[in-house]
Parts: sequence; structure tokens; C-alpha cells
Amino acid sequence: MNDATPPPSAPRDLTMSGRRLVPIMVVLIVLITAASIVTFMNQKHAFDYRTLCEENLKSLGVALFAYQEKFGSFPPASLMLGEKPAHSWRVLLLPMLHEKDADDLSAVYRWAEPWDSEHNSHLLNDFMPAAYHCPSQQRARWSFRHTHFVAPIGPLTAWPTSGPARVSPVGKQILLIEYRNEDIPWTKPQDLMVEAWPDETIGESKTGIGSPHGPEPLVLFADGTVERLPASTSLSELRKRCLKPGNTEK
Repeated sequence: MNDATPPPSAPRDLTMSGRRLVPIMVVLIVLITAASIVTFMNQKHAFDYRTLCEENLKSLGVALFAYQEKFGSFPPASLMLGEKPAHSWRVLLLPMLHEKDADDLSAVYRWAEPWDSEHNSHLLNDFMPAAYHCPSQQRARWSFRHTHFVAPIGPLTAWPTSGPARVSPVGKQILLIEYRNEDIPWTKPQDLMVEAWPDETIGESKTGIGSPHGPEPLVLFADGTVERLPASTSLSELRKRCLKPGNTEK
């Protein structure tokens, strides 16, 4: 006679709990995997956008020196109508961008009217050169009207208020700075006055200096290179790099 006692079976409620956990675990694994993929794709897109922004700045550098080759100097930061700034250097640079739409816009832009006249405002809303904005913002209609690159304006910069300057295409003088805010329409004669910068770091400042991708802005140098500045860079140091000697005011 076999006296061995069979092992007790698992409680029914415990077995059912285990069965319920299986689909929950599957769902969690799927969600974690999906989140990882989304994070990876966002990081990849951010990297791609940063790379495209660097290329945009480089293309603006080429256009600026092409303008200087043709006219003898950089464009002025703004053109005046009477005593008011009326047109931006970004509009003056249109023929040098080698974009068909830019050429068409330059041909119909009315220089006898300010940038925000009824006619010129329609042009602002209809088109913006790719070089003037971050491609990550191109789907937003409001953002698409605003520039992400600005000129540092002031004495001994590449953009003196006294008139256009001739710039040497060597060295590390900063010509253009990435701008994170979306409050400057690309045709508006508005940029950044270096003398107005407070004694803060880039990361602390409310000047708008920065990137749509984070606090570290890209800058374009006179030698055509583009670099990203740390957010810990002081605005006084940034100002010095914009004011580097070597320009002769025209």
C-alpha cells in the first residue's frame, strides 16, 4: 500500500492572480519599449534639427560675405525710412540666399514702404526663407514667421549702428547668434543690442539668447565656423567676442 500523499494543489485564487499578471506585464513591457523608442526618436530629431540649424547659420555666413563681395560691406542692420528703422538686413540678404522663393520675394518687396505695411506684411505671412528659422518650428504657422537667428548690434561689431561694416572673413568674431524666443518677425528690423545685455550668464538671461533645443545657442564666427556656446557663458564674455577688433566701419 502506497502511503505517499500527493502535494497539495495551488490555491485557485493565487493561480488566477498569476494569470492576470501576465497580460499586465506584457502591457508594461510594450509601454516601456514604446517610451524608449519615442525617447530615442526625439533625441534623433533634436540632433538632426541642431545639425540643420548649424547648416542654416553657415549658409547665412556665405550669403553675408557674398553680399560684401558685391556691395563692399555687410548689409546694414536696418534701413531707415525717415527717422525710423524700416527694413531688416534679412530682407536685404534675400538675393544672396539662392532660394527661388527668396528671389521672387525680393522682386516684389516694396522698399518705399516699411516692413509692416499692408503689402509687405502679406509677404511676411506668405514666405520665410529656410535659412532664417529652426526647421523644428516649420509646422507651426505662428513660429514660421519668426526668425531664430539675430545679429549682435553695437560699435565695433559686424553690425554697427553708424552704418555698414566691412568684415574680415577670418578669426572668431561672432556675426550671428541663435535666438530661442519667437517674437521677432523675420522681416522686422530688430536684433540684439550688445550694450543692453545685463551681467548674467546665457542660461540666466532673459535676452532670448538660446536655442529652440535648449539653453546653449549656436553662434556663427567670421571664419565661417559654427559652435555651440555653454549656457554658463557670461553675456559680458559673449559681448567681447562680438566686439573683437578687425572690422573697419564704412
